Amino acid sequence: MQLQSLPIPNKLNLENTVATTLPLLSKSEARDLIASCGELGIDPSSEHFVERTKNVAYVMFIQGQCFQLRASCFIQPDRYNDFSGGYKRCYQEMPATFLACEATQKSFLLLSQLTIFPMANSS
Repeated sequence: MQLQSLPIPNKLNLENTVATTLPLLSKSEARDLIASCGELGIDPSSEHFVERTKNVAYVMFIQGQCFQLRASCFIQPDRYNDFSGGYKRCYQEMPATFLACEATQKSFLLLSQLTIFPMANSS
């Protein structure tokens, strides 16, 4: 699915507020996105903290299209998380239904427009 640009207000303060102030998904889209995640796996850091479930997805966004990479582990630097940073964490990967979900793609499109992160261009 090729994604189109979403209109974003020019004077929008996005500091820690995107999820609560910018109405991105309808209730139906939010339900679809949550359902597309499938069953979440155990968070390995839960043994030192409250029990939590998580999945992970590494996604490339190239010219309006999302591609999921096969990877399930990462190391969060301890400068970001002084309690449980610095060790390899492995999670269950998000299912293919997550990236196939139109609400997921819509969310990634908006994120790409609001965030400065590496973008691949083919010229």
